[in-house]
Amino acid sequence: MTLLSRACWLLACCFFWLSAYAEQEYFTWVDAQGRIHNTPVERSDKSAQKTPSISASASALSSEVQADQNPVTDDFLTEEEFEKKTEQYESDNPPFYTFVDETGRLRAQPIIDSDIVVEDTFTPQTFDHILAPPFRVSKAMGAQCCQRYRNYFKEKVPPAKVVNFDGFLNVIPLVTRTGANKAWYVALDRSVNAPTFFIDLGLTFRGTNTRSANATVSDPIAFIAVNRQFQALHFVSNLIRTGHEESWAGASFERSELRIEDPDVAGFVVYFPQLPADSVSMDVEWHYGKTSD
Repeated sequence: MTLLSRACWLLACCFFWLSAYAEQEYFTWVDAQGRIHNTPVERSDKSAQKTPSISASASALSSEVQADQNPVTDDFLTEEEFEKKTEQYESDNPPFYTFVDETGRLRAQPIIDSDIVVEDTFTPQTFDHILAPPFRVSKAMGAQCCQRYRNYFKEKVPPAKVVNFDGFLNVIPLVTRTGANKAWYVALDRSVNAPTFFIDLGLTFRGTNTRSANATVSDPIAFIAVNRQFQALHFVSNLIRTGHEESWAGASFERSELRIEDPDVAGFVVYFPQLPADSVSMDVEWHYGKTSD
């Protein structure tokens, strides 16, 4: 064979191999079971259409295999099914509370009816005395007290603050028909504008003689409410007090609650018609009341 004929034969073989490779292409991929597959790649005769890449084809085939292995199912519960399932869960798992018994062991006890709601009991506030304009003393009686003691109303008690009055060393006695009586003179700081003129006044006495708890004591404590001109408006000959016995919280004391509905009350005098104990003291606390009480 001549050199020219050999060259022609080699060119023909190369052309045949190239045409065969151009006609069919394959890509290799591994399925979910680990087996190797060779898949032919289809080619389009249209020049404008691009040949899909091997990676894109393998990704699409892998997605199809995964979709076949994990089929999508619609397992969402309906509203009725969810309610039934919730009721069944609450029935199988009732609420309970834990407690320690007398032997020190931790126990759990189911709550029979968790829907029971205990309403808070409302206890209306009560007062031992109510001072209102219709119950004022006569003008003649009001003029007799207590202008001569105006210089002794030094302490102005602000609202919502506890002020203590202790001892009578520097206090001038209040002179009445029964004689000179040890007294405290209290002025109220009502300069702050308030939506109402109601005043809730609490007086706490310590060192007095209390018979028993929740009992009215016999030793009298008198009360005189005065206006800004220090003239008497109201008079209580003996304050009603509730006795509280000594406890872990503190010593015994007596408490008197007053509702003052008179807007002209600017202060008061507390005095003892009988000789009080040497250790007697008084706490004064007041605040503006509410019209809805």
